[in-house]
Amino acid sequence: MTNDQIKTAIAACPKGANIIVEWERPVKLRAAYKGMPLTKHSKMLCRVGVAYDNKAATQVGRASGDLPAENAGLRGFEWESYPTLLRAVKTGLLYIRLEAGTFKNVKTETKFLLDGQEVAKADYAHAMLASETKSSEFKGTFNCKVESILRIHEYNDETETNEAEGETETA
Repeated sequence: MTNDQIKTAIAACPKGANIIVEWERPVKLRAAYKGMPLTKHSKMLCRVGVAYDNKAATQVGRASGDLPAENAGLRGFEWESYPTLLRAVKTGLLYIRLEAGTFKNVKTETKFLLDGQEVAKADYAHAMLASETKSSEFKGTFNCKVESILRIHEYNDETETNEAEGETETA
């Protein structure tokens, strides 16, 4: 999705609502395997537009002393559109700020693709960095490169193309 498409999709999402976000990014590989076209495709229930300081968990953490008393800000990022879009200071790349969804029964779907074909993670685990081989459900706040986003809620590249052609998908 382009930056404009991301901004349109974010504007259409209610702030803090649980929505489906899909993204695909290159897998972090060991030096001997650099250049292998292995990607990780994720589909996750997320929330957009949640201010970190307003979250109940953050407020409890600050009150108990588990978190710093004041927000120290984000290192290496500046807000383009608070609290949804960030820009990396070094690279200038745009990132979207996402929060894990609040429904516990919705699991993140992850698959690994080699040249677009699905492969078993176990078959390529030897080529991946250790950070890629961990398997746990993420529950916090994270940033995702806009260029990696494939779909936000009901908005994706196909939606815009079909609407322009006068075709709309029905579920």
